[in-house]
Amino acid sequence: MRFLLHWFVIRLTCSSLWYVRVIKDHLGDGVIASSAMLTELDLSDNAFGPNGIKGAVNLLSSSACFSLKILTLNNVGLGIGGAKFLSRALLSCHRAAVEAGRKFALEEFTSGRNRLENVGATAMAEVFETLGTLVRVSMTQNGINAEGIAALAKALAKNTNLQVLNLNDNTFTEKGTAAVAEVFPALNQLKVINFGDCLLRSEGAKEFAKAVQLHLPNLEEVDLGFNEINGEAALAVATALANKPSMKKLELNGNNIGETNVELLRQVLDAKGHADILGSLSDDEDEDEEDDEEVQDGEPEEDEEDDSSEGVLAAGVTEDSVHEATTALHQSPGVSLETYWSNPSIDNLLAVPAGERANGIAAKLKECGTTDPTKLCGHFVRVAACCRLSEDQVARAAVLEVIEKAFTEHLNVHFMNCFLEQVGLIKSEDKTFTPTTDTEGPIVAMVLMAKECKLPQQLVDMLKCFLYKKDSFIHKQQQLKQYLEENLGTVK
Repeated sequence: MRFLLHWFVIRLTCSSLWYVRVIKDHLGDGVIASSAMLTELDLSDNAFGPNGIKGAVNLLSSSACFSLKILTLNNVGLGIGGAKFLSRALLSCHRAAVEAGRKFALEEFTSGRNRLENVGATAMAEVFETLGTLVRVSMTQNGINAEGIAALAKALAKNTNLQVLNLNDNTFTEKGTAAVAEVFPALNQLKVINFGDCLLRSEGAKEFAKAVQLHLPNLEEVDLGFNEINGEAALAVATALANKPSMKKLELNGNNIGETNVELLRQVLDAKGHADILGSLSDDEDEDEEDDEEVQDGEPEEDEEDDSSEGVLAAGVTEDSVHEATTALHQSPGVSLETYWSNPSIDNLLAVPAGERANGIAAKLKECGTTDPTKLCGHFVRVAACCRLSEDQVARAAVLEVIEKAFTEHLNVHFMNCFLEQVGLIKSEDKTFTPTTDTEGPIVAMVLMAKECKLPQQLVDMLKCFLYKKDSFIHKQQQLKQYLEENLGTVK
């Protein structure tokens, strides 16, 4: 016979030994004596603690549990000690089943609000790794931090049929998130992930997005709510999930995305037909510390760009070919940077002395101010307009050199948002805004940046998402579409 056993004990103030005796003598030994074969055991909401589980060791390691599929132990006060007792009992059951020519194939394990902490989580990880049969795991609100999360992740990698993973209200940080993301390649059956209120923070969310982008093709629900995630990281997550055909629900509430990024996030999902998957963002807050972090992170990067980006040319273009092509222009009187700035044509750009172009335009941007991404992107579009397909490689290389020097440090999610507005791929919230009609040059320039690996992957993904959406004007411009297919991949 197979039994489904739910055992609810009235909460009494009794000694720990009383629980041991009741569970062992009246529950455990009775079930064993009846020769029952349990398929589900739920002992939730009983305050028996570690000693109560100690009393259940005989039952959990007996032949009555060889057939156990679902074990639920919510809010029973396990603690670290109880987790150790439970781990030993389940491992003993596994060994006994093997000796009897049977298989202990537990599929669902739930243990919420039990203060397992790292040691308890590590004890349970040994069970998960040994069994390798789990389909659903829920271990919410257990005080587990990165060390325990890493142990669980390593063990769960052995459970290749895992479909639901709920670790809500523990403490991942970036380290724990990276450990979980590392095992995603082994978990391609995963459908539901709940890492809400786990302190992933922005860097952890980016790690999550990178891994999800490449793996987990069957994802349906993701909860990353209340994780101190900023707008850039949230967009990375949305971009990664937008291409998952089975996605039904994305929860990002309670983060620091900000109103502007929320709108862009919706557009990213809408472009892939997932406009309805985003949950409520009623508790979202503005990005408080993002600007400070960008200044701190950006200062050393600016110095690095000074060393690395100067003189970088497009593929197939050598310094000699650029020199030969521009020598004739320089034999005639050159034009000043001011002339180019007021009339940014390719002829005027090439007529500016080569050593003055990139540095001069970078200085011009600083004079104009670089705090407003809309204005900054407007300058980018004016410069990049010279990068049309009709121009030769030398001309495009000169434009690219200027862009790399002057704009690379500003290429972030806010900038890309403004760029997409400027070229008319998304609508601006400003009703008076008019996008540029000369879209070819800016798009070609941005594609060149992506091809030369000068754009962060997140921005490349955003660019592809909007360039390739079904109603994009790209599909009507055959020459530009062909260029994109050759340099970014097939336009779908």
